Amino acid sequence: MKARIRSAYLIPMVLALALTGCSTLTQIANPEPVPTPTPAPAPFSAPGSTPGATAGGVPGSAGAPLGGTTYTVKKGNISQSLSAPVRVVAARDAALYFKISGQMGELAVKIGDQVRQGSAIASLSGRSLEQQLAQAQLDLDTSALRLARVKADSGSSAADLSSAQATVDQSEIALQSARLKLSKLLSGPSKDEIIVAKGAMEKAEAKVKKAQSDYDKVYWHTDVGTTAQAAALEEANTDYQVALAAYNVKMAGPSSDDLSLAQNDVKAAEISLAKARADLAQRAEPNPLRSFDIQLAEKEVQRARMNLDQVRNQASDSTIIAPFTGNVANIMVRPGESVSAFSPVIRLADPGSLEVRADMDDASLPRLVVGQKVTVAFGQTGSQQLPATVAQLPTAASAVPGGGDRSVLLKLDAATTLAPGMQGSVSLTLQEKDSVLLIPKDALRTSGGRTYVMVQKADAPQQIDVRTGIQSADMVEILSGLQEGDQVVGR
Repeated sequence: MKARIRSAYLIPMVLALALTGCSTLTQIANPEPVPTPTPAPAPFSAPGSTPGATAGGVPGSAGAPLGGTTYTVKKGNISQSLSAPVRVVAARDAALYFKISGQMGELAVKIGDQVRQGSAIASLSGRSLEQQLAQAQLDLDTSALRLARVKADSGSSAADLSSAQATVDQSEIALQSARLKLSKLLSGPSKDEIIVAKGAMEKAEAKVKKAQSDYDKVYWHTDVGTTAQAAALEEANTDYQVALAAYNVKMAGPSSDDLSLAQNDVKAAEISLAKARADLAQRAEPNPLRSFDIQLAEKEVQRARMNLDQVRNQASDSTIIAPFTGNVANIMVRPGESVSAFSPVIRLADPGSLEVRADMDDASLPRLVVGQKVTVAFGQTGSQQLPATVAQLPTAASAVPGGGDRSVLLKLDAATTLAPGMQGSVSLTLQEKDSVLLIPKDALRTSGGRTYVMVQKADAPQQIDVRTGIQSADMVEILSGLQEGDQVVGR
């Protein structure tokens, strides 16, 4: 009896195991094709519930099928890269502007014109500036004349003071000369002077004696008065009389008339010197009121000169001068239009120095280093692939988010014909991996700081947390959480 009961239980169990084994062998022998996504069955909705939601109200949670494309987790190769637009621009490119506001006047160029460095290419309407410049020059000239007149009316000039001082010097010399002459008269002739006078007299006397002797030898001639001896005797007598008179004067001393005359000369020289000194002192004495007038006039000249310089600077600021030789790339303002100070008016570019620049976003800049190899593509289809190198990164100030120009300078590895305005793209491979688990980005989900996928199970999809690696444009590397062959549901 027990044997029959045991057999009754064993037969159904054997049959069930046999049927289960047949189903497992069928799945192993015929694996499901991987790459082709298959539509998921229509989501199941319980009566009165929202499709795709569980009782807990979280879409896509375990307990109900999901809509969307189903993907098979498979192994493959993936590369992470970044790309950005590039443009060919002039290495020297400047936006030119006026430094003051006004109305656009003369425009001497048009787009495409070549201009030379230092040439004037645009100017503001200059009538008012010309009038201001003329008025400023007139104010300066007027103030300079006023200063000259105030100085002339203020008393002695430097030339007057110099002349007065020269008069004082001459008067002092005249007084010294008069005093010396009087002193000599009062002291009488010196011993040396008497000896000299006596010697001159004796010499003249000897000359007379000789001339007399010569004359005595011919005195018997009837025409003796016309002879040379007679003339020599007469001359010798005259010289003797002069020398004798001089000697007598020396021995007699000064007369009262000579002393009186010398004393009068000294007094006159003293009076002249005192007058010259008084005149100099009067001219040199400062006049406080006149000094103030001079300072005020000098300030007026200084103010007028500063105003003239300011107007000249404004006139210079109303003209745009080419800072380098180049071509006019753009004109933003036309004649007659209003122009604000420092607003771009003309863009000037040097076509002789072209460079390639890439416009990078804030997230890409930290991944670049100078010397890094990149690929630049030109053309509508990107068919012109050119190897290049990162030559220069933005400055620290401009690299700050929102800090200005974040373009990166690229240097083509080979010489290539470029033209201003060419556009393209640059690409850079950051990382490559082979034979890793991959899923489409469409299957990756995030919520509340979690990163997960919905894995399709036999009964219902389940949330599985995953850890990701690198990403390409459309694929994501899975580091953990999934196995090859798993079925994940897209969003």
